Amino acid sequence: MSTGKTLNWLLVFSIVSLAVPLPAGEIAGSALFERSFHRLFSIHRSTNENEIIYEARSTPEGFDIHDPIKAYWVMNSEGGTTEPLTAIERSWAYGVLIKEVSANQIIFSLKALPDRNITVHRAEEVIATMMVNGEESLIVDIFIQTKGGGLIPSIAYIEIQAKSRTTGRALTERIGGNGA
Repeated sequence: MSTGKTLNWLLVFSIVSLAVPLPAGEIAGSALFERSFHRLFSIHRSTNENEIIYEARSTPEGFDIHDPIKAYWVMNSEGGTTEPLTAIERSWAYGVLIKEVSANQIIFSLKALPDRNITVHRAEEVIATMMVNGEESLIVDIFIQTKGGGLIPSIAYIEIQAKSRTTGRALTERIGGNGA
């Protein structure tokens, strides 16, 4: 079939598919459209006011085992618009390494901190925990202090702010710089 005829058939198929109604609830009730997102934590940087948001994806049956974590930019310096992470950002610094996924738990790490597991629990609410100063803690925020300029600034330190699950007290751990 020639390219022109193929494009014509695609156009006809597209128009017909828009005109044919689907049975009520067939798509709207599917798990694909019943996804919800649970905000876990954000990363702030010293370079500007933009932030990276991490969310857990879930369906009524539990966490989305095929694509459990969503990370994206909130461009606060541009009115709060959102943008996806670039391929380089996903590969190096802000991307995630999924280690284990079940309906009620996700274990992953950030590419920048591959040895620091983050566990997402699904109970009454969805929470993200990690070991901070030797205690299992709820992640509140992660801050990255950079140094130097240029295309790829280096990291002076990463600061994790959390809340101890045992005592409820605020914890801060600094990785790099004068910290660990």
